[in-house]
Amino acid sequence: MLDETPVTIRELADPDSQFVRVQGILVHYKLAQPILSPTTPTPSSPKVILLLHGFFSNLNSFSEILQPLADATGHQVIAYDRLGFGLTERPLVFPLDGANYSSNSSDPSAIIRANPWTFPASVHLSFALLDALYITHDVIIVGNSAGGDLATHTYLAYKSRVISLILLSAALSGAPPKILRTISSSAPTLWLIRKFLSKAIPFKKQYYDKRMAKLPAMIEKYRKPLRVPEFWLGFGLVSKYGNVGGITKVIGELTEVDLLLVTGEQDALAPVRQLVSFHAELVALRRQREQKLTTARVELALIPLCGHAAQEEKPVELLDILVPFINRTIV
Repeated sequence: MLDETPVTIRELADPDSQFVRVQGILVHYKLAQPILSPTTPTPSSPKVILLLHGFFSNLNSFSEILQPLADATGHQVIAYDRLGFGLTERPLVFPLDGANYSSNSSDPSAIIRANPWTFPASVHLSFALLDALYITHDVIIVGNSAGGDLATHTYLAYKSRVISLILLSAALSGAPPKILRTISSSAPTLWLIRKFLSKAIPFKKQYYDKRMAKLPAMIEKYRKPLRVPEFWLGFGLVSKYGNVGGITKVIGELTEVDLLLVTGEQDALAPVRQLVSFHAELVALRRQREQKLTTARVELALIPLCGHAAQEEKPVELLDILVPFINRTIV
């Protein structure tokens, strides 16, 4: 049985965990530097691959592909815990330094400090992290599930720094209505959610092979962050202020980026037919605008016998898809 004794985030950290303060928030991340083999060509222009995890997940959902992706591409790969998940600090009082910031500001720093729990703040936190680490390379963004929504809107905010966008079993719709988010962040509802989710994660529905959800290592990976004392308070703030993005409503703005859509054929959480339909609509839209477009590509890949988390369930097969795409899109 998993130990539920509250501990600090640093006590829960892994040997390869790293922390950096970003706009006043202590962010937990892992960075893989490529270990090049004789068969891996040295990139002429180094890039960074940014991995964004999904809802109620954490950076360790990418543990099976973090280093292999760096080694196979020759580029740095970084994953971090989004605010409210994993071991990233949960600021319960904001504005962060007491100043009078506005969430409507055009300054990314002000947006984060005004209320770091909003979706626009999450968008800017990704690149604020890269800036804090002095990483100035162009970026390939990879987002899984709800992380795909964040990846999409991060691309839209930082087009000049993003080379390509990869969506893994992406959640195409935005957040539920505000009233539902408000109810889910109330104390009674949070108590019920805590009673259920603390025993239910990782969710069986995210895997084609349901046995994966019962593996001790998988349970440890997902439930360890629940021991952070502020975990459920943070979850309430995520629910209240969180995701108001949505991918389908910005499809018209995705015609000029190299885009890869990947999903498991047996994904029970993000219906495959919706992703296939989205891909077809995007291809048609690009053809309509082909006179104005560059050679940006859009590709779709389905992984057999795989559910919602290909990076955990089929990491080798996923890498066989990601690496060639990344190499094709870097010029």
